[in-house]
Amino acid sequence: MDEETRLKHLTKGLNSAAQLHMDLKKRGTTEEFFEALIKYEKWQEEEKSQRKIMTSSDQHRNISKRTMQHSVMQREQYSTNPRQQHNYSSQQYQSHYPTPGPTQMQYNRNKNYSGLRDGRISFSKSQPSLITISTLVNGKPIHALLDTGATTSLISQSELNHIPHITIQPIQTTATLGDGQTKIMVNSVVKSNVTINHITTIITALVAESLGANLILGMD
Repeated sequence: MDEETRLKHLTKGLNSAAQLHMDLKKRGTTEEFFEALIKYEKWQEEEKSQRKIMTSSDQHRNISKRTMQHSVMQREQYSTNPRQQHNYSSQQYQSHYPTPGPTQMQYNRNKNYSGLRDGRISFSKSQPSLITISTLVNGKPIHALLDTGATTSLISQSELNHIPHITIQPIQTTATLGDGQTKIMVNSVVKSNVTINHITTIITALVAESLGANLILGMD
């Protein structure tokens, strides 16, 4: 299958909003298509974050407006007792803006990151560098991570045990992930048929005992 036909099939798998995205409308290579898809996903996340910020700002303004209205009403109702009015306003302010406790502050510092804590792959939620796609590996559905920075695909040994495959080739080596820092132990190599958006291709994947995902697809 030539590059143009492959790109047409990949484009058909996108939703209507993604198909209208300028970067995804440009014709190029498969690698450029996946890079544009990652940029589009990041842009979507930034749009969602911006909408959340705007919603939070509107809510804050509404709360402030209601607090001011209550304060005016209390000044009119308790104009003969300034001290009582001051105490009531202070209570209103505190009820809308509770002081976070130590447990909540600790959670806020840690919530931006998720992953495994035993030395496996860990990803930052605020700046995703990978995207998850649905694939078929030798006919078995698997959610894979697409990493345009990786030159070789990797599969976990535990996942491979549940996939029909030909005889694997034992090797002993290490592989470096797309971040250029994370190294993992590799014990064998296996060839598999991977299907994405009805397009099937053969990949040579390194088999790792410990991997933070079932399958990581590189640009091979």
